[in-house]
Amino acid sequence: PCPAAAEAALRHAELALQQGAMTPSDAILRLETLSVVWRGGEVEAATLGRLGRLYAAAGRWREAFLTARRANQIFPDHDVTRALHEETARLFEDLFLTGRGDTLSRVESLALYFDFKEFTPIGRRGDEIVRRLADRLVELDLLDHAGSLLQHQVDHRLFGTARATVAARLATVRLMDA
Repeated sequence: PCPAAAEAALRHAELALQQGAMTPSDAILRLETLSVVWRGGEVEAATLGRLGRLYAAAGRWREAFLTARRANQIFPDHDVTRALHEETARLFEDLFLTGRGDTLSRVESLALYFDFKEFTPIGRRGDEIVRRLADRLVELDLLDHAGSLLQHQVDHRLFGTARATVAARLATVRLMDA
């Protein structure tokens, strides 16, 4: 399609969503098609941004993360991409630190973490996510993997009491693995 047609398709989907004339699932289908047939410029950036937000609202976590990653790769300095990345990073944090991700199985949550760990927040919140994932790995009897995550925390991330606490947890995991 020509640039005007691509922009018209995007604007139509956005307006129809705002007015309730199109369901989010129908909008996702149209925007997915547009993201495949139109490449480049503001239209693609806006399409990816809107599509990522729709996926997140629908609870389609993997697609939301993949879309944000794609936008980061194609338009790393675009305002839409930066906003989408920030929203996706908050979503990632919410999935692992609040009740939002409780519907995910242990395996699904681990897969999401390892596939999209670039969205892990920096600092204490990220460290807490890693510790919770280590607990999930222990529950799945993947003790070596849990030990590796905790070892990295002890060696590179933590100091003081937090380091001692995680080191004790690591020792327990290593004993369980023996």
